[in-house]
Amino acid sequence: MFLTDSKFVNELNDLISVLSGSGSSKGAGKRRSFSDSEKNKIVEEWKKVEAAGKKTKAAFAREIGVGYQTFINWLKS
Repeated sequence: MFLTDSKFVNELNDLISVLSGSGSSKGAGKRRSFSDSEKNKIVEEWKKVEAAGKKTKAAFAREIGVGYQTFINWLKS
């Protein structure tokens, strides 16, 4: 890869902005949607964490990047 490859440079800049937390206007303020299989995997992971007694539901929801109430709704469904 060369720094003259514009696609590579754009992707690298996007990665740097995500890692630095500065974000970019591209994708800023957009909601993340999860597929049913992703939700199921998250709920299964929560069951493991809950069994170990490591975290609260709120802390787990923050860690995965969803709102607490959204996470609770996933657990109910």
